[in-house]
Amino acid sequence: MHRFDAPCLVRSSKPEYFPVMQKVKVCHFNSHENNHSNNGNANCNINVNLRRMHQGRLCLIAISIGATSYLVAIFLLMGIHFFTQLFYYQRFSFEPVSPEPYHLGIFSILVPMIGGVVVGLMAKFGSAAIRGHGIPEVMESILLKESKIPKRLIILKPISSALAIGSGGPFGAEGPILATGGALGSMCGQIFPLTAFERKILLASGAAGGMT
Repeated sequence: MHRFDAPCLVRSSKPEYFPVMQKVKVCHFNSHENNHSNNGNANCNINVNLRRMHQGRLCLIAISIGATSYLVAIFLLMGIHFFTQLFYYQRFSFEPVSPEPYHLGIFSILVPMIGGVVVGLMAKFGSAAIRGHGIPEVMESILLKESKIPKRLIILKPISSALAIGSGGPFGAEGPILATGGALGSMCGQIFPLTAFERKILLASGAAGGMT
């Protein structure tokens, strides 16, 4: 008579939308016993199936977040073009344009200053999390804050970044795109009852989707 042990995931007693498995027990299987008559084995199979369903839902959410982050990245780039047109050409347009052939003369020096003041006010009265490049802040949230990023960053970060870059600030769009996509994934991870590890997966999905 042969006997082997297999791990079985047990569902948490807390009612949740996603069946998060928190405990692990060992189910004992006997090769000469009838599995259909063994209630313990049946419960183990049910729990494994629930875990697979949970992983499938997590994958679908991650794909949705990645696609949404891609659209947010496009919105950010359009915002950069819009503010460049507004500050340097006084036009309301989303057409890509370079600020180099400007016609403001010496007053062009004031444009980055105005953009910096507006972004500073947004950081003071909106959220201080919009400060910085974006990538170090995302890494800090993963390592120290259980992948939790303030929800308001989803709105303030792309707007402030588009305003700062469009007004002539010496910045790139990669960091803000990554931070915004990561904030979107983190927000979804906080809405649904997920673990810190699962929030990290969604955060990475959002960041990767934005950088695509």
